[in-house]
Amino acid sequence: MESSRYQHGIAVIGNFLFVVGGQSNYDTKGKTAVDTVFRYDPRYNKWIRVRSLIEKRTFFHLSAIEGKLYAVGGRNAAGELSTVECYNPQHNEWMFVEKMQEPHYGHAGTVYNGQMYISGGITHDSFQKKLLCYNPESDKWEQKSPMSTVRGLHCMTTVKERLYVIGGNHFKGTTDYDDVLECEYYITDTDQWCCVAPMLTGQSDVGVAVYQGKIYVTGGYSWNNRCMVDNVQCYDPEVDKWTKTFSLPAALGGIRACTLTVLPNFATLRNSSGNTGPSPSSSNLVQHDHEAGGDMMLSVERPAPGARSARRGLVELDVGARPADR
Repeated sequence: MESSRYQHGIAVIGNFLFVVGGQSNYDTKGKTAVDTVFRYDPRYNKWIRVRSLIEKRTFFHLSAIEGKLYAVGGRNAAGELSTVECYNPQHNEWMFVEKMQEPHYGHAGTVYNGQMYISGGITHDSFQKKLLCYNPESDKWEQKSPMSTVRGLHCMTTVKERLYVIGGNHFKGTTDYDDVLECEYYITDTDQWCCVAPMLTGQSDVGVAVYQGKIYVTGGYSWNNRCMVDNVQCYDPEVDKWTKTFSLPAALGGIRACTLTVLPNFATLRNSSGNTGPSPSSSNLVQHDHEAGGDMMLSVERPAPGARSARRGLVELDVGARPADR
């Protein structure tokens, strides 16, 4: 990209990656929030700039629903945001839709059956455990059963009929923060939550991606250890178990992750001997070639590493490697 990003949103429409808003400098108050939007074309490995947001926003959530982007809440120099914007790539336009009843930032979201679910976050300096549901067809918000644990700067994703909420942090006393290891999932049909295995170590402000039914949580910040982390933890819903898979190239906070289809001359696989070469298939960026001994690849957006500046660009990660000492 032409500029670096931190606390941004990413989503995929029609195999184009959109990077929306965020900030270029490390700033926990959102004073340096931006409104710029970039689109990445994996066919040519090129970025272009598209129409900017109506409002600058960072610490927000971005979802793709039925070919449109929805940017929810966040904060900027003016304060916390309750507004929601919708982007139509056919017209290259943003427009406001129904806003939330209260401002939220540091929240997480996911999509299921054409509706967007927003969990947790921070409102007026208070961590939340609310679950909100937005229906694009009716342009209405509805409150659902709350989570069992308050949390913010967590992640949320969908696997089959389950909406998973993972990690994050919340207040420890009145002046400090604590990692949230507890994880839970929500079932829309019953409006109920169920707790699952906790994370092995705390991670807030992470990237999350799903591949072959497993959830990968990348990077972020550990409040218990007071540092950015390079961890990638994998959760397998079939056995309700977390494992540490591999490490990022660097400890990164404000990271965002996704999967994307790429051409063979851009995707690479590393074989068991450590050599690199062209991908044997262009069907998916995230791949696994058992016979050739190849490894899965995960595309991850690389913003700020916790320093005072942010990073830009994409990195592919070998998610098949297993460190010998773990």
